[in-house]
Amino acid sequence: MPAGDQRPEPVIDDLLAADLVELRAHVAERRLRMFREFTTRRVRLASPLLLDVCRPGELDDAAWRMRPNDQWPLMPVSLHSIRGWSAKASAKGPYRVAVSFLDQDPIEVADRLTLRVTDRSAHMTLVIGRGSIRTMDTGGDLMLPGLMPREQRDVLVGGPLDRVVRHPAVSDRPYVIGAASVDERRNRTLLRFAAAPVEWRMPWARPWESFR
Repeated sequence: MPAGDQRPEPVIDDLLAADLVELRAHVAERRLRMFREFTTRRVRLASPLLLDVCRPGELDDAAWRMRPNDQWPLMPVSLHSIRGWSAKASAKGPYRVAVSFLDQDPIEVADRLTLRVTDRSAHMTLVIGRGSIRTMDTGGDLMLPGLMPREQRDVLVGGPLDRVVRHPAVSDRPYVIGAASVDERRNRTLLRFAAAPVEWRMPWARPWESFR
């Protein structure tokens, strides 16, 4: 291209701009309907910890607000904040809960709860203080800061999860620790526990609900 020769700027008049806005809205609406149709067919399970940690109506409200990510369906995992550390993260505001790890005294913290919808299940990532719980179809992982000595980890294996953490989602529940390891690079301890998923459907997949 000769020096000083510039391509003309594309001209988008008001009518074309309005059509493009309408097209984007139509595509977003159609993708949302496809996402809900897909999850109606596929998602049949949920972590019992997710169901227990949500307040009444909170999980369904979050599911209705969920939108497919930009890479869906190539990236099938969809994430949505159920509640966070600010009132803006949830219509019902943040949730403060008393939690204790190992033999520490209970402290009150504001938790952060994220819904993860995978190929067939609804799961969660729950951040509580300096620890977190991440669920999956086989159960979940409890992450604790710091490197727990091997002798202490070995004693915990085979015992209940609420021996390590006291939280409403796990207290007095039959979740057994099956493995314990450390991540030296991230300076944390991981306790893997068993918790079989239970039957659950997305709110629009239930007989008494219709598409919104």
